Amino acid sequence: MLPITATAQEYIDGVLDGSVIVGQWIRKAIQRHVRDLERTDIYFDPEAGQYVIDFCEHFCIPSAQIDPMKLMPWQKAVLYIVFGWKRNDGYRRFRRCYLEVAKKNGKTGLCAALALLHLIADGELSARVYCAATVKKQAREVFDEAVAMRDKNPDLTAAIHKYGNSPVLSLYDSSTNSRLIPLAKGADSSDGAIVSAAILDELHRWKLTENLWSILRYGGDTRKQPLLWCITTAGASENKSTLCWGEHIYGCEILDGHNEDDEVAVFIYSLDPKDDYKDEANWTKPNPSLGYILPLTALRNQFAESQGKPTALGEFKRFRMNVWTD
Repeated sequence: MLPITATAQEYIDGVLDGSVIVGQWIRKAIQRHVRDLERTDIYFDPEAGQYVIDFCEHFCIPSAQIDPMKLMPWQKAVLYIVFGWKRNDGYRRFRRCYLEVAKKNGKTGLCAALALLHLIADGELSARVYCAATVKKQAREVFDEAVAMRDKNPDLTAAIHKYGNSPVLSLYDSSTNSRLIPLAKGADSSDGAIVSAAILDELHRWKLTENLWSILRYGGDTRKQPLLWCITTAGASENKSTLCWGEHIYGCEILDGHNEDDEVAVFIYSLDPKDDYKDEANWTKPNPSLGYILPLTALRNQFAESQGKPTALGEFKRFRMNVWTD
């Protein structure tokens, strides 16, 4: 297990040499990154990736902490790769990132920090950043954490203003006319959204015909480097017909080389098909935060309950092992 101070490159190297235990899809994501370093039509800018890591660790104080967040090595690697890759015109390569990981691995805090980054530190004029979900309560989880981070850092407080009170309705930067807004299905303003960045929380809950998905998916077409974060835990595939399942399969096909899509980054933290979910040695594959913020004792207790209660087994596999269910 790498120390929490490990760099993104140390995580990448650990995956490649086998010292960091990951499933096949993360290994393939890292191999894709390394393979693409040989290309000349795109290029990797490590400073651009490190800039985002530094922003999160310097400015963003989680609501339950008094010190700035410490990104875990796997989080650093994701940010390093997503933000480091650029097209030859200097703009970001990736316009969408599909990140699938088990629950309680630090998704909310990471998303909140990214929302603030896209609001004030992404070089975007009139940025429109959305924390989106199918229901308002879910959309506000990430947004409210971003508000809390803003309130806890004097530099962010000075730079970012709040509109509304109890609840805060949006955050805005008057110097660039940029806004961060929570958005849910049916929101009045959603049809005309011109998206610079959006964070789609718990994508497994989104319906295949979800209009909000289309609005956010295509709302950034006039931007130079929009970025859509699709972040989720495994869901119920419902006969392999859900929106999230489609994104999951598309991501797997990209990593397998069956589909070429230079604009989509894919990170799927999951067990491998032949892995025994009962073996603790495999638990870090869907839980890359295990041993950092997620204690092993918690998983052991949940596992023990699942073995004695059939109704808890499906939940344990889905939410703790990130296994898709029918």
